[in-house]
Amino acid sequence: MDTTRYQPDPDCNNLNTKDTNLNCLYRASARHCIRLGEPGLLGKDNVCCYGNNGNLLDSRVEEGGTLQRYHYLGGDDVMPYVTNFYYDVLPFLHCCRYSAQVTDLGHHGVTSYTECPMYITFRNISSCYNYVPPRPAAISGDPHIRTLDGKEYNFNGIGEFYLIVYRIASFQSQVRFERAKNSTGEIVNASVCTAFVAEVSNASDRVEVRLNSIRVADVIINGQAQDFSDVAWLRYRDVLNVIIVVANDLRKGTLTGILGDLDGDPSNDLLLPNGTSLDPDATEETFFRAFNTAWRISKAGVLFTYPVGKTYNDYNGHAQSNFHPVFATSVINSTTPEAEALCGNNTNCLFDFHVTGSRAIAKTTLDFTVDLEEAEDAAMPVITCPILPSTDHGVWVSSSTMENATAKFYCQMGYRENSSCRQTTCNGGRWENFLPCTCVIEIPTVPTPSSPPTHTVPTGRAPPRATPTDNSLLLRSLSDKLQLIWITEISTAFAVVLIALITSLIVCSKFRSRRTVDPIIKLAGEGEMGTKCIKHY
Repeated sequence: MDTTRYQPDPDCNNLNTKDTNLNCLYRASARHCIRLGEPGLLGKDNVCCYGNNGNLLDSRVEEGGTLQRYHYLGGDDVMPYVTNFYYDVLPFLHCCRYSAQVTDLGHHGVTSYTECPMYITFRNISSCYNYVPPRPAAISGDPHIRTLDGKEYNFNGIGEFYLIVYRIASFQSQVRFERAKNSTGEIVNASVCTAFVAEVSNASDRVEVRLNSIRVADVIINGQAQDFSDVAWLRYRDVLNVIIVVANDLRKGTLTGILGDLDGDPSNDLLLPNGTSLDPDATEETFFRAFNTAWRISKAGVLFTYPVGKTYNDYNGHAQSNFHPVFATSVINSTTPEAEALCGNNTNCLFDFHVTGSRAIAKTTLDFTVDLEEAEDAAMPVITCPILPSTDHGVWVSSSTMENATAKFYCQMGYRENSSCRQTTCNGGRWENFLPCTCVIEIPTVPTPSSPPTHTVPTGRAPPRATPTDNSLLLRSLSDKLQLIWITEISTAFAVVLIALITSLIVCSKFRSRRTVDPIIKLAGEGEMGTKCIKHY
């Protein structure tokens, strides 16, 4: 759900290889990786990788994710892809995949690579510790509102209203409600969401989504409709049901609009623009009348584009501002057997079936309830423990960093524990009874056929592979990146040659014009100058 901050790693999930165990080109142990959607502080990136069991991989013992100096999309004065590949991917491959492995002379311990610990020193391993999931809000059906703090209420106005206003960053999101239609296409005394728009003033594109009776919906960016061949994600033709995600707690208490203020307290979410909070137990009609006027957009503040033949007044005129809806309290005991068979005890679905007369709208409200519940589950904070620190030649290996996970200390091959180290358990966000452990060098013994080398493999984890089975993909990727570098260099050289040729033509042109203006010079030097120009050109 947190797609505003993170996105799938493009080097995962798209490999055409016979090696079914390799799903991420540069992270052999990973089943799936994600990374920052845009460059972080100082242009950095962060890659998190997960194994087949769904747990975050620890890059000290498996090929997982790490912090990266450069984001793969580039940035100011940073070349996309190539810079990240040169400064982050290649060092990882060299240090943690292809560097010389510790020779097994009968040692016990975790398999290690001679230069990988040094790489981890400069590119810290990734962790989910202190991760704060985004907050979902929603609009559905005959508008049922769920604020960012979880307050639920109905607002059945007609017109265009402020959805979210974040004045610190000049961000606005606006929503349009229009009269709903029943199953026969007749307009009824109810409203539904038909469009929404968002923009950061002077800092982002203006993005608008608007229902379209022919192709489901239009996506309009800066006033220009975009052509999308795949709109399978738009499932509802008669209404836009929207989940809004705010992903940064730094905005806590700084938002306004009909979705509340994101301060963690749902009781004060019925805010007016002047900061006044309505009584959370007020009747629907009370805050409908307050919101209908207070949060309606003025003509000067509107972000929407209008279809041909439509203006601001067509959506916010006298008829729209004086619309009187049906309130939920008036239909509590008016359900029908058909509605109950469809909706069960879902009150929003029952209300929509009654006021719109449309089974389709009621069904979309019911289905949307499931989507919203999944979003809410994904937004629940998860208690995790921090990744335990490494020591010289030793590492804590945990089953995960989630609640009740266990961690055990291992020394690398050639070393042993200086003293007995107890297993520790993650409880309440911290590791219980954690004590620092150290490793000391172990005197090697040459293995015999009867006593094969022993490698310690942490419980539930496969030993890291030195290299994927199919290296052709990696070589092809290296080749593609190097070709990109060569293309850049050749393009630069071509530009230099082109500039030199243009300069030569200008010089020749000046000499020729000089010959025309001064006949004496022309007679004295015509042959020589002509020869020189021809040769120079």
